[in-house]
Amino acid sequence: MDPCARNLIANLNNEILVSAASIYEISLKGHDGKLPKTVDFESDFMINLEERLGYTLVPLEPEAMMRGALRGSTFRSL
Repeated sequence: MDPCARNLIANLNNEILVSAASIYEISLKGHDGKLPKTVDFESDFMINLEERLGYTLVPLEPEAMMRGALRGSTFRSL
């Protein structure tokens, strides 16, 4: 991961948005063995994501996807 992106995610003052598609990808990689540690906490993944880490889950709705794309365009140069 790019150091700048890592710093943005690590900064507790930033709101971290996680797409439902990202959850799908993380789950696939966990089951394929590419992210083996994710399988260990998969049953509590949503609780960990939202409550423990404080990330915001963005549903796969057209309006949310468009907002995410607009926000993402700001960070594409990272």
